[in-house]
Amino acid sequence: MRRVINGAADETGVSAALISADDHLTLSVLRRQTLPTPEWDLANTPRQAERLAGTLGYPLTVRPRKGGRRAMILVESEAGLAEALVQAGPIRDGVLMERPLEGLDHSLRVSGGRCLPVGAAAAHPENRILAERAARVIGLGNADVVIRTPDIAASWRETPGVILQVKAPPGALAPPTSLVRESPLATLERLFPGGCNGRIPTVGVTGSLGKSTTCHMVAAILDKAGWVVGRSTTQGAWIGEEKILTGDYAGGGAATSLLLDPTVEAGVFELARGGLARYGMVIDGVDVGAMLNVHDNHLGLDGINTREELAEVKGLVVRHARRLAILNADDPLCLQMRERVTAPRVCLISTAARNATVREHQAAGGAAGLLVRSDADDRLTEIRLFEGERLIGSMTAGEIPTSLGGRFEPPLTNALYAAAVAYGLGVDFEVTRAALSGFESTQETNPFRMNLFEGFACPLWLTWADGPAPFAALGRFVANTSAEGSKILMFSMMGDRTDAFMEETMAALAAVDAFDHYVVSDWDLLRGREPGEACERLIAWLTSGGVASDRITRAGSYDEACDLTLARGRPGDLVVIITPRIGGERLVRKLEALRGAVAHP
Repeated sequence: MRRVINGAADETGVSAALISADDHLTLSVLRRQTLPTPEWDLANTPRQAERLAGTLGYPLTVRPRKGGRRAMILVESEAGLAEALVQAGPIRDGVLMERPLEGLDHSLRVSGGRCLPVGAAAAHPENRILAERAARVIGLGNADVVIRTPDIAASWRETPGVILQVKAPPGALAPPTSLVRESPLATLERLFPGGCNGRIPTVGVTGSLGKSTTCHMVAAILDKAGWVVGRSTTQGAWIGEEKILTGDYAGGGAATSLLLDPTVEAGVFELARGGLARYGMVIDGVDVGAMLNVHDNHLGLDGINTREELAEVKGLVVRHARRLAILNADDPLCLQMRERVTAPRVCLISTAARNATVREHQAAGGAAGLLVRSDADDRLTEIRLFEGERLIGSMTAGEIPTSLGGRFEPPLTNALYAAAVAYGLGVDFEVTRAALSGFESTQETNPFRMNLFEGFACPLWLTWADGPAPFAALGRFVANTSAEGSKILMFSMMGDRTDAFMEETMAALAAVDAFDHYVVSDWDLLRGREPGEACERLIAWLTSGGVASDRITRAGSYDEACDLTLARGRPGDLVVIITPRIGGERLVRKLEALRGAVAHP
């Protein structure tokens, strides 16, 4: 990312000087990057100040836009506002009005991009990382970052903390006025010569299932190719290996922030149904867009009641692809998107080796990805990527650790899409091979997607499944995995899933019947259902599918279900817990506290 302000380019350090000298600009940049800032706004006239005071409420603080926190004035009533504005200096220069926060101001010194121990020895590691990132996004290798928090020894994520200022130390930067500036157009032409558009390579991944894992795999490939990757999914947002946000960031907003981080060289973004339906793409487009599938798990939400309507919303991603659109050729709703793609190239993905549409596409020179199945047992055994009839590269299931020796099929599909995305960005297949062969699904690399927790009495897997296909795939994996004792599954489903969807999912789970015992509960968020309603219906549909009631334990809550499941596990058993991020993070903390102990008292 390159930054140009009033003709001053970041290569000279002037843009950083201009930003850090202006607290309004500093806070704006930090807020855009989703870093914590006070609740604030800028007033340029007394009338604006009065309106903002009415919005923010009293007490509030007033400080000059360029005067610093030491000139901060506390205003406790309307009567004191006029005097505060006089003390703050000429209002035409702008004053910052903020809702005050409890705590003390702590100045952390960043030098060479790292937080120095001086003044920060007692600071929590996440507060030091926050200071480093704040300096980085402003463009300063050396900076004093002022953080207000009640306890600098506690993480700003747990004990609320905000950034008030990011300033260059005295003498660190030449005054902006001492440097000759050129016109903005001349600066841009010099920074991006030869018609280069200066864009960061970007990827958008959508669909009903597999988006997060595919994004993490793509990020691993691009990292192996030497790029610093900003990625956002339903599980959080990362820059390289550093997780900067926890939560659901698949709405597109985090993508914009990541692309503005000066260290990010490529962007990989999960773009989910909710964000697309409410806000559209948010970003103007992506270089490579992938549409994995369209299932029924989100029908009835945001006014979307049919798969066709859902496909229309998700199709935004591939319709806004600039270089390559990747489509599931086995899903008619995905394949129909080909007619509306404007990208010059299309790659079709199929698990059917004899898919006629894919064969015609290849014959015409089009890119294709194929999942090869064994004739003996119909297992997926290999992924292959083609440009026309020419083989670009292939990998066996055994080379891809996330497939767990080929017993777990979904990651093979994810790996094929990831390989196709990387190919669309010009990454050599051998780089892709090296990245995918080293990618393992852990809480750090791919949270809540077949994460194995060791140190317990029995193998304990945390994963996510939502719908008939993933429940059936999980069942097939467990059926093909040996265990001396019992196989135990804990699960529920989101309350906003339709009854028909839940019933179909339970039918798929019962049909595989790979588990000896099931623990069922509601999730924390009922999403419109009465307490216990989802749990009771799931049990009824599971038993109607042929699972005996004495093999099912009903839990009153998610936490109770976790405790019952952990207590039930014995040496030799195999335990799988299906959990979303919400609630799952709480369970992970419990598991980490119990690590090294047996899974039962």
